Amino acid sequence: MISSIITRLEETIKRFEFTNFSYTQLKRPLSILIYKDWLKQGLNAEMTYLEKHLAIKAKPQTQWPSAKSVIVIAQNYIPHPSSHNPLPLNEVQIAKYAQGHDYHHWFLQKLDDLCKELKSQFPGEDFVAMTDSAPIMERNWAYESGLGWFGKNSCLINKDYGSFHFLGEIVTSLELQARKDLHHDLCGSCTKCIDACPTMAIEEGKKIDANKCISYWTIETRKTPPKSIINNFTNWLFGCDICQDVCPWNIKNFKLTKNINNKPNVNQLVDDLHWLLQESNHQLKKKLKGSPLLRTGPVGLKKNAIIIAGNFGLTQLKKNICQYLNHPTLGEVSHWALAEFENPDRITE
Repeated sequence: MISSIITRLEETIKRFEFTNFSYTQLKRPLSILIYKDWLKQGLNAEMTYLEKHLAIKAKPQTQWPSAKSVIVIAQNYIPHPSSHNPLPLNEVQIAKYAQGHDYHHWFLQKLDDLCKELKSQFPGEDFVAMTDSAPIMERNWAYESGLGWFGKNSCLINKDYGSFHFLGEIVTSLELQARKDLHHDLCGSCTKCIDACPTMAIEEGKKIDANKCISYWTIETRKTPPKSIINNFTNWLFGCDICQDVCPWNIKNFKLTKNINNKPNVNQLVDDLHWLLQESNHQLKKKLKGSPLLRTGPVGLKKNAIIIAGNFGLTQLKKNICQYLNHPTLGEVSHWALAEFENPDRITE
């Protein structure tokens, strides 16, 4: 009977052609104490929303009473499975996961479709799909279900498809035992991700200090970063992939060759930033519809564009930046950029 259930379950999931999947019992997460300590240390910066659902993360049945198990789905995003309309952005850097349509939409829809199929196979059971926007410790469940191990940069790594993957979950009332054993940590003595991080955001114990992370500063906050962060933006507009780009498991599986220290074509970079700074907020929302870049919003993108301009000394954009000198959010960073144009230590061609 149990083997029949597992066979039907796995055959149904395989029809959706995800990169990988597994499942395990839904119980108290193994990494909950580490997560609590991370919050206690304030390493979540101003992302206070991560604290609000701590009770649910510790005991998922608080939110989903019938849930007994969790099915974890992995979907690679190199190449991106849901491309976005081309944008006039060639030399700013955007995290690879964001170079297509927002996974909170298309990936969740695919998971919902899977839930409908599973419901037809198991009409008496419950299936609820979610992504990282739900209060669930998705990397923990991916680890507990055997889909990979935690790298030193806290990303979930799998030896066959690295760490460039989305994770989605389906909590279910089906009683499922762990499909796979816990994955061994294969990072060994490698510290490439730690050594490559320009802001030293990766701490011991596989923790990321969001207060120092470029991804946090380019996505989650509108504040002007401190000097130790702002001068390390280089041309990152949204997110940061540095710690993943240097990971041997990603290099092996995706044949990554781009040098993270490559400097952009300055003329094209100016064009990118000019477009971002001269478009109205309304037009940016319209042209970026469906893109994850809207997570930080038009004002956040303009803030990041001004920082890039300041770091590269792109005086060609001085007029664009001056229009924001009295802006309630962009004023401070605009003044910084204008001062940075006179800084002899800035990035040069």
